[in-house]
Amino acid sequence: MLTRVFAVIDKVFSFIEDWVLFLSTMGALISLFIGVILRYGFNYALAWSEELVREVIIVTTFIGCSAATKVRAMVKVDVVIQLIPVTKYYIMFFANLVTLLFSGMMIYYVGGLW
Repeated sequence: MLTRVFAVIDKVFSFIEDWVLFLSTMGALISLFIGVILRYGFNYALAWSEELVREVIIVTTFIGCSAATKVRAMVKVDVVIQLIPVTKYYIMFFANLVTLLFSGMMIYYVGGLW
């Protein structure tokens, strides 16, 4: 029963995560396009256009990292695992531990800024 509840919550959060990524990226793209058109076509610059794009890049980086971690699409080099398959468990344990520590550091240090 509890597994089904967590599966539904995960689906809802994944849906929200995907749409936030899509909408924020499209909003930043449109605002940047309008800013460029106004700057070079009409000699009028929007002050907030580049700031919005910078903030969207930061937010989508964190949300995208979360989405990539969920589907195990992280960048990794697994040459040692392919050459020596016995080390798979230990290397995966170490990689997951480092990812967990890095995530904790990001929550601690970046979370304090907001």
